[in-house]
Amino acid sequence: MTTQSITKETMFDLMYEIDATIPIEISECSIRINKFSRANSEEGVQANLDMIDEVMECARVRGEALKRRRDMKHKSKVISTQLKVVDSVLQKAHFN
Repeated sequence: MTTQSITKETMFDLMYEIDATIPIEISECSIRINKFSRANSEEGVQANLDMIDEVMECARVRGEALKRRRDMKHKSKVISTQLKVVDSVLQKAHFN
C-alpha cells in the first residue's frame, strides 16, 4: 500500500486505524493430498472408463422404468371415452 506523504500512513491505517496484515495459514496437508498416487489415480480413471457402458445402460433402464411408471400413473387418472360417428358432440361457437 502506498503511504500518504503528509501523514506517513497508508489508506488502510487511516480508514480502519489498524495496520493491514496478511494472514498466513500454516497447516499440514490433508490425508487425501498426502496419500495421492498418480498411478492409483490413473488406474481409477481407467476402471471408471471400463465401466461407463454398464453405467449408461443402467441409467437408460432406470429412465425407461421412470417413463413407464409416469405413463401408468397418468393413464390411471384419465377417463377414456370412445365416440362414435352417431354421437352428438357439443362444440364451442366462435363469434367474431
